[in-house]
Amino acid sequence: MVSTHPESGMQRDDLRRTPAFASRGPKRIALVVFVVRSVNLEKYAEAATRLFGARFERMHGPTVPGADDQIDVFLDYDCGIELIAPLGADSANAADLTKFLDQHGEGIFALVYQVDDLDRSLASAKAEGYPVAESVLNTNADARRAYVASYTKRISDIQEVHVGPFIGLEVIFGDIRGVGES
Repeated sequence: MVSTHPESGMQRDDLRRTPAFASRGPKRIALVVFVVRSVNLEKYAEAATRLFGARFERMHGPTVPGADDQIDVFLDYDCGIELIAPLGADSANAADLTKFLDQHGEGIFALVYQVDDLDRSLASAKAEGYPVAESVLNTNADARRAYVASYTKRISDIQEVHVGPFIGLEVIFGDIRGVGES
């Protein structure tokens, strides 16, 4: 017997055949961000590749021009995994990550929640009393897209804003666009 999903009206067999990326849309957890020590970054990336089939792209680090050279980030948007490691403490980002590692050890640091309207979602979070920060990447769209294009061929644009803590994790609202998405 084939059952029908109550919200989508799709039959369960249809849902199994729907590509995972096609179902990525607004209002969902887009990424789980793990903070790790730099000596373990490659090891965890290799383990995630074997376990989840991840295909990481290196976003930051000393080898990516224009990036914060005090943090190293491996991202696989398709798998929804980001591994991040501080390389020093000379930048605010690296200092925050080091403090997290010292207090909590390696593990889940943040959830990036995909929203359909970043400005409206941020206004709502502010109204709820969350300490919304500035955008993680450049707010100039052309500069941001050029930077993103310099390290990935799978994402065309990323806008992320730290919203604040929620049940022990940092919440980040994001508008992340895969190549070909508008």
